[in-house]
Amino acid sequence: MVGIERIKIIEVTDYLKERSEMAAQYIEPINAIYKEILPLADGEQTTEVSHDELKGRYDATEGIDIILTLKDGSRLTLQEKCLFKGFHTVTFETEKRSGKKGAWYYCTSQLYFCAEASKGEIISYVLLDLLQLKIHSNKHQLPWKHRKGIERSHESFMFMKFSEVPEECIIARKL
Repeated sequence: MVGIERIKIIEVTDYLKERSEMAAQYIEPINAIYKEILPLADGEQTTEVSHDELKGRYDATEGIDIILTLKDGSRLTLQEKCLFKGFHTVTFETEKRSGKKGAWYYCTSQLYFCAEASKGEIISYVLLDLLQLKIHSNKHQLPWKHRKGIERSHESFMFMKFSEVPEECIIARKL
């Protein structure tokens, strides 16, 4: 097993394809961050799948973008976001364009990585224990802000600045 296995669904909408292509240039620096923070096994690979394949369903229904394998062979799941707007926020979709609940509710990844990138460089990032964040968010009032997506869409998001994420939810952070 490789240390970093990215799951890439091959049939995506034009919007997701564009975002994926933008994020692709940051894969190497992001992988380097994972290797620095986590005791990962050697190797990297991208597994291309359709929505109907098992690993495609990991991404589509569970919000699992990456499977990490530690040196001892144990595995972790990760949801990854690479943002380009300069907001430096942890962002979760709360409602899809279809009106269904967003990734905050269905994502079962253990870890969540969100990076701000610009000009080929990772400017800032946060690696979270997603379970801790969800529990903490349900027990405490966190400084989540909310916004709607594009016009005539049900899509909505919640977000908070990297610096506002509670310490007990942080694995690593670069501000």
